[in-house]
Amino acid sequence: MVKLTCPDGMNITDDREVEKLRRDKEKAAQKHNLKEVASISHCIGEILARNGKYEAAISEHETELAIHESLEDQIGCAVACRKIGECYCLQERYDKALKLQQRHLDLAVACQNQLEEQRAWATIGRTYLFQIETSKGKDVVEASIKRGKEAFFKSLQVLEKLQYSVTNTEYMEMKARLYLNLGLVFDSSRDLQQCAEFMKKAISIAQKHSLHSDLYRCQVSLASMYQRGDNLSQALRYLEAAHKSALKLKDKLLENEVFSQKAIVSLLVGDYSSSKHSLKKAYRLQTTLEDKNRLMRIFRAVCKIDEAASSLADLEDGEVMKKLKLYEVMGDSSAEIGIFRQALGYYNSMVSNYHCVFRALPGSRLLQFNGE
Repeated sequence: MVKLTCPDGMNITDDREVEKLRRDKEKAAQKHNLKEVASISHCIGEILARNGKYEAAISEHETELAIHESLEDQIGCAVACRKIGECYCLQERYDKALKLQQRHLDLAVACQNQLEEQRAWATIGRTYLFQIETSKGKDVVEASIKRGKEAFFKSLQVLEKLQYSVTNTEYMEMKARLYLNLGLVFDSSRDLQQCAEFMKKAISIAQKHSLHSDLYRCQVSLASMYQRGDNLSQALRYLEAAHKSALKLKDKLLENEVFSQKAIVSLLVGDYSSSKHSLKKAYRLQTTLEDKNRLMRIFRAVCKIDEAASSLADLEDGEVMKKLKLYEVMGDSSAEIGIFRQALGYYNSMVSNYHCVFRALPGSRLLQFNGE
């Protein structure tokens, strides 16, 4: 189903809800019901943030924070700080985000509220995870990996104290998400063994407690890790599992995500038929013209690689120049869709065949490059 949007890009249902909440907020303000104003500001801020309206969301949560400060409601202040920090994080303003999230943590500890303390550590960890994914400086990434691990492990420690004060489903859901996030941090540090260990723990919990959304995220993340580590058979295995989870969730966007990733992995293993089949499935599930065009571009590139590979298999050993042309087509097509490592492999095959051509020429010798 296509989601209808307003001219400013907001979901129409959410836009209507925000308008209703603003009217309710105005009525509450007229009655001097500050707690109700703060609560409504919180709800409006969450909806705005969900639609990418971060500045407007921050404004609402700042109103919420100011009211809680005037009422000396420390936990209310803590929650508002967390929400503002999350918006700053999504804007990649990490210093501001961490400052607000540290205040959230300090207030939670001061109030001896272990649930908010656990959330604070998890939120800080996710901010460092965002920073790892978006920062380019090596020192920043290494520091964020270290601090992200520390924050998630702290969150796990606090979670154990909460085991009997929240429902078992809530406890398991929080634990699965922390294991997943730890897996993602270890993936960033290229510790694939630890990454797989934590993600498999998360998958085990999610399967046992029917946490299908968390299970899907774990399966897709683990598939990506195996793909980067060139363990393509395992990547495909977890993508198949992720597709089953997406079907249970009845989420077409998640299905599209799985098919898109599966198409690339199938291409990497040389299963061009499966790659094209997955791309067709993803195309049918896609709703935007931009993404449909992107998938069509990938499909055409895969077709070129498939045709070139078939032609290559039919060539005789002596048809070197034809091989060169086919490897070039395969390399260019791979590069066009961003699979640069595979493209490099095809270009290296071109170089090898160039050498064969030169060696076959009477009296020829290969050019030597001395780097000058």
